[in-house]
Amino acid sequence: MGFRFEVELKVGGAVRILPPKGFERYGDHAGEVLVCEPFRKLVYTWNPKDKPELAGKRDSLSRVTYELTPMGALVKLRLIHENLLPEDLEKDPNTFQGINNGWPAILSSLKSLLETGEAITFRPLAGTSA
Repeated sequence: MGFRFEVELKVGGAVRILPPKGFERYGDHAGEVLVCEPFRKLVYTWNPKDKPELAGKRDSLSRVTYELTPMGALVKLRLIHENLLPEDLEKDPNTFQGINNGWPAILSSLKSLLETGEAITFRPLAGTSA
């Protein structure tokens, strides 16, 4: 989706997720690496830029975990995004808004990139915002 992911690959390292042009309203997100096991596991906090009406509702930061598990000649990728609020999810499946709609799009693009060398270019669907 064009977001840039910057991470210091060490425990305590900084994580920044920067939006592409046209997605500035999402702001950049900052976090910290909690677990870094190269080629196996990466866990980091993710501090979403909340809307004013969500201020004070979060008890803790979101946490994202990527796990890679060898399975013969294949590798299984497992993604876990924890400590979410109901407001983080979008009921409308015809948008890229909401964590539940964003991650499948991101993982589909990653799959395309790994298989073809080309990531998917996402644009907002007609009548929706990105």
